[in-house]
Amino acid sequence: MHDQHIWRGFAVTYAVVAIVQIYLALSTGATWAGLLAVLWLLAALGCGAVAHWQGRHEQDEDVDLDELAQDGLRSAEEELAQWAARRASDRSL
Repeated sequence: MHDQHIWRGFAVTYAVVAIVQIYLALSTGATWAGLLAVLWLLAALGCGAVAHWQGRHEQDEDVDLDELAQDGLRSAEEELAQWAARRASDRSL
């Protein structure tokens, strides 16, 4: 979850920088500021895409971990039942 927040933070930061660059490009007429605005906007979009992917990826991992925990609990219960059965059979001998 933390990775997703970091990427979202990057996206917001780069978007703000792109807005400032657009303002500079419009107010001064500098083409370099317009070019930088486009680059910062692309960086913001890329970071936003990564944040979205991280969120989906982490949800998939959470589901997988839940399934593993349930399977592990079932196998532990089965092992405990087998141990109890062996212990009971050892006592009866």
